[in-house]
Amino acid sequence: MKVNSVLKLALVPVLIWCGFAATGRLSRRAILLRGEQIRRSAIDAHARLNYSHDLTHPTLQGAIDGLVAASLKTNQVSLDAGQAAALRKKLATCIASHSIGTVDDYVRLVTPSTDNFEGWAEPDFMSFKRQAIADEPSNPDWARECAAILGGRDVQSIQDGRELARILRQQSVALGRYWTNPFYCDKCWSGVALNDMTLRLSITPYPPTSILEQARSEGYYGYENCKPNRLVMPTLLQTLRGHGTITVAMFSFAVETREPVERHRIYASFYHSPENEDWILEDFGRGDPTAKWTYEIN
Repeated sequence: MKVNSVLKLALVPVLIWCGFAATGRLSRRAILLRGEQIRRSAIDAHARLNYSHDLTHPTLQGAIDGLVAASLKTNQVSLDAGQAAALRKKLATCIASHSIGTVDDYVRLVTPSTDNFEGWAEPDFMSFKRQAIADEPSNPDWARECAAILGGRDVQSIQDGRELARILRQQSVALGRYWTNPFYCDKCWSGVALNDMTLRLSITPYPPTSILEQARSEGYYGYENCKPNRLVMPTLLQTLRGHGTITVAMFSFAVETREPVERHRIYASFYHSPENEDWILEDFGRGDPTAKWTYEIN
């Protein structure tokens, strides 16, 4: 009898451990299943969207104007006339830069539209752009195109931040012809779901939600970009420290790419810079429900 009692007592912690292990495994499995269901819903939602394939600048700007107006009506954040006008231009440029726009649209996306703050491109912004431009291309055809884009200029002597951004973008477009990454080209997006754009405005005394967090909360794998746009001065954190709060905009929209034809949700986050009197692109990337992928906007 004593042996049986000892065995029973010895089995108690084993049974408790087995119970915890089974509960934990079932709970983890439930979490994974919910994650897969969210991702599957995201894929199905993309398939049901209506993509506009014949975009024009007036059509795009009209859709953006309506989105901003609707957001200001339903959002607790209020923008003055200058802030709202600058935001409408920047969001339209965000889509045009990869679809119906030009290299200059891309430059307007990644740089301030004003020179009110003379030091916006110094010092790290310039050094990063110069280094990226000067990196030795591995493909000889691409190397020849990059040399033609520079036109014999010494990249170290170029003092215009926008010109450096323009050259780097032209090089990226050239790279897109020798590589299959559809986001390096200048006409990457053949269609945009204008009726599925979202805009979240907020004023916060804390660092805002990242697109990585936002994408994951909506069932996508995330991406975080930390190279050029966090080098525009004053940075997000400098603006936050200098003013106590920061006004931010989280913009997302669905696109259909050219060959290879794929559908993705694009995320772009901006903060308003009083010094630059413009919205600064702080991060940019895609959410993909099927695979992890990293993209750096150059």
